[in-house]
Amino acid sequence: MVNLFLRFIFIALGLQGSAYVVPGIIVPGFLELFQVAMILWLANESFGRLIKFLAFIPIFLSLGCLSWLINGVIFLWVGEMANHWGLGFEVEGFWSACAGALVTSLVSGLLGWIFIRPSNPK
Repeated sequence: MVNLFLRFIFIALGLQGSAYVVPGIIVPGFLELFQVAMILWLANESFGRLIKFLAFIPIFLSLGCLSWLINGVIFLWVGEMANHWGLGFEVEGFWSACAGALVTSLVSGLLGWIFIRPSNPK
C-alpha cells in the first residue's frame, strides 16, 4: 500500500517535471496533480497494457517505438479527461503528449528505482 502511494507521488513529480521541460503541458496544484497521477496510473495499467498486448507484433517490429506512441496517446487522453473533469491538467498536442509521457516515465521510474527497491529475501 505504501509502495503504491509512493508510485502516485513519483508519477505526480514526473508530471511536474514534464511541465517544466516540455512546452504545451500545463499542471495544476499538487493535490490535483496527484489525482491526475492516479488516473494516469489506472489508464496505463488497464488500457495501456491491453493495447500493448494487442499490438505486440507491430511493437516488436518497430523495436518498441510504437510503444512510445501508445504512451503518448494515453497521456493525451488522460490530459483531455483531466481537463474535462476540471483538474487543471492540460496537454496541447500529440507530440507534447509523447514527450511528456517520456519525461514522466523517466522521472517516476528513476525515483521508483531509488526509493522502492524490491526486497531480497535471504
